[in-house]
Amino acid sequence: MNRWYLFLILVALAGASALSIQRMENSGSTTRGPEENSASVDVLDELFHVGSGRCADCHPQEHLSWRDSHHELAMATPTNRTLRGDFSGATFNHGGESSRFVRRDGSPWIEIAQQDRTLAYPVHSTFGVSPLQQFLIEIGGGRLQAYTVAWATEEADGGACWYPLYPDEEPKPGDPFHWSGYLFNWNSMCAECHSTALTKGYDRETDQYSTTWKELSVGCEACHGPGSAHVSWAESLNEQNTDPHPPARGFPVNLKRDQVTRWVRSEGAATARREPGVSEEVELDVCGRCHSRRSPLTDSVVPGSSLHETHRVELLSQDLYYPDGQIFDEVYVYGSFLQSRMHAAGVTCSDCHDPHSGHLRNEGNALCSGCHDPVVFDTKKHHRHSALGGVGSGTSCVDCHMPSRTYMGVDPRRDHSFRIPRPDLSLKFSVPNACNNCHQDKSVRWAADQVAMWFPDGRTAKPHFVEALVTGRSGSAKGGRALTDLVLDLDQPAIVRATALSELVGRVDATSLKAITVSLADRNPLVRRAALVAGEGLPFEIFGDHAAMRLDDSMKSVRIEAARWLAPYHPRLKDSATRERLSSALSEYRSAQEFQSDRPEGLMNLAALALAEGNYVEAEKEYRAALSLAPFFGSAGVNLADLLRVQGRNQEAIKILEEVIKYSPEDAGVHHALGLAYVRAKQRGRAMPSLRQAADLAPEVSRYVYVLAIALRDSGDADAAVAAIDAGLKARPEAEILLKLKRQFR
Repeated sequence: MNRWYLFLILVALAGASALSIQRMENSGSTTRGPEENSASVDVLDELFHVGSGRCADCHPQEHLSWRDSHHELAMATPTNRTLRGDFSGATFNHGGESSRFVRRDGSPWIEIAQQDRTLAYPVHSTFGVSPLQQFLIEIGGGRLQAYTVAWATEEADGGACWYPLYPDEEPKPGDPFHWSGYLFNWNSMCAECHSTALTKGYDRETDQYSTTWKELSVGCEACHGPGSAHVSWAESLNEQNTDPHPPARGFPVNLKRDQVTRWVRSEGAATARREPGVSEEVELDVCGRCHSRRSPLTDSVVPGSSLHETHRVELLSQDLYYPDGQIFDEVYVYGSFLQSRMHAAGVTCSDCHDPHSGHLRNEGNALCSGCHDPVVFDTKKHHRHSALGGVGSGTSCVDCHMPSRTYMGVDPRRDHSFRIPRPDLSLKFSVPNACNNCHQDKSVRWAADQVAMWFPDGRTAKPHFVEALVTGRSGSAKGGRALTDLVLDLDQPAIVRATALSELVGRVDATSLKAITVSLADRNPLVRRAALVAGEGLPFEIFGDHAAMRLDDSMKSVRIEAARWLAPYHPRLKDSATRERLSSALSEYRSAQEFQSDRPEGLMNLAALALAEGNYVEAEKEYRAALSLAPFFGSAGVNLADLLRVQGRNQEAIKILEEVIKYSPEDAGVHHALGLAYVRAKQRGRAMPSLRQAADLAPEVSRYVYVLAIALRDSGDADAAVAAIDAGLKARPEAEILLKLKRQFR
């Protein structure tokens, strides 16, 4: 695993906030979401947390289910009940460090022998329980770090043992990839989702954390919200004649189902949605806050707030998902579930998972048979395999419809898009398929032929959205049209349409512009936000008024995207009311980035905002801060170098890029920028190797190949230029920019 890929995996955790260092007294400080999903302002201002122990008095069964669950043990003080690792003096060597896991006065400690010193830290907290457990140590400045040698529990393949999370990496102290680096800092990475009511408490001036929590683990109020009003309501039932059925029983979010789920089967499948009962949108927001790939926009989130008001959810980008939407990087389950027919039919997380224990509501195919008639689906006629039974036999529903991918070495997680196996798509687009997951000794062609024999008329008459996404990403002339058609196909999942919108950047024509403007009014916030992204680079005269429409959006993730787009045009807005709306949304945007100022992404965004406002000094300061925190962060180096170039400081720009390359030698974007900087400095002899390296590292980026080919042609080597173009076309055969250039050589 190379360093850059490891960084992409770790950025999955960047959306989480904080890990607590000290307890905080209960308070009512909260962040509210849109009115339709939240309690009133007055109620929220009065709420405070009471702790899961208080809930056990009236809800003993739910409390018993939660006890020892992955939620209850998401984080824990190390005790005989919670500690799974071997701290009897076990040792493990990796990356030039020797780890020894011992007990001192009965408490677990980690001793770390480095080349010139030996460190020793008490285990502050356990993190997780199975199939692996990590251990947190406090290193000063309020920082808790996740040690990168973890314990694989008995449930893991290979059994219980110590192992390195990233065996191919051997970083040294001072490297962000070292266990002491910011990438393994749990204050900023993960603890929002492993504790209850986290406040990160990062002070940028002192570079320290004073992180607080209300409950160490994921307790009752992590999902239901502060329980003080609920306790008051429950106690009042015995004292006075009050309404026994208020909408949320005093909680800021109503997760109680008022009636049993009702389904109506049609042709063997359950097609009717639940009615009445809890909104699946509310439940999905509560679960999705942690079970998604996203970035936080604020601190102290109260359940009941829309996920899109408090977080920015990632789309199906190429570095996170396969082109057909299957999980690739560590994206958890929200993004895949949004693609599913289950979600479209109104199924929610708790239809399959008990929300308190986290366990499945039934075992094996019996879980699916609650909605899908086993007479139709749990038969050889449907699954086409011998009736051997059990996972891995081909007769298990999840084998075919929920293939798994392993993360952190030992943790297999199932794709929740519930897709139909399509080995034909594997042949065409090199995506995985469930058939070859089991039949690893067979070819993809064999699997595709087998399915074609079973279904000679095909699996579906409608093309899969992968066709449009791959075409759109190919750089071909027809790519924009394919993406536009996908955007306008309202039968497609919203996250798919939003992804198509995000791919339209820089290729907007009259038809796609209409699709973008229509999408700005879509009911789904992912689509509205992506429509603003799609407008990137459009002239203010064409798109400014459209972007301004979303400054009052009900979701913060959309409002601040509109503010980001309009930031450079603030002085040009003639309407004072619009200027005030933009100022308000920009304040939200700036606050969201300041909240993330302990990460290079937040600093980069603050730099971009300063640049949009014409403040070069502040922009340079923020870019340099990002590089100081993450020297390998190529985009920060490229942007800083470009800022320096604009100011006529090209030699400084070259030095910045040369330094970044030392940390990120495989970052094609940095090599490309350095090559251009050398060209501007009239150092063509040094420029060519950098331009070539960029094209070699990322031949799928047609711009890199195009610039290299032009440089080769201008140097008099037309044959090498054509060879470079051919290499680029091999990676992207329909890249129109390269096809046009090649025609010029004929």
